[in-house]
Amino acid sequence: MRSAPYAYHLGMIERASQRYAPARRHLREALQINPYFSPSGVRAAREALAALGDVPDEGLPEEGGADEGGTAADGAAADGAAADAKAVTPRPYR
Repeated sequence: MRSAPYAYHLGMIERASQRYAPARRHLREALQINPYFSPSGVRAAREALAALGDVPDEGLPEEGGADEGGTAADGAAADGAAADAKAVTPRPYR
């Protein structure tokens, strides 16, 4: 079920958490679902979208993610593993 208030609040939380792309997506979604969902919420969503602006015109990172040394950034594997992924040792269940 799609809910404009839910999408609005999610977008505002993501904006506060500096997750700008998802914030834009959810704020736009809230306004698309119901442009009249809340008098104050609609105004706040529009102001937040205006403050967030459009998606930056930055290009995608170069393929392979190589840094100046010619190795994968942050030690990521060449097979496309996430740069911030760490091996986790399972702990015994108690």
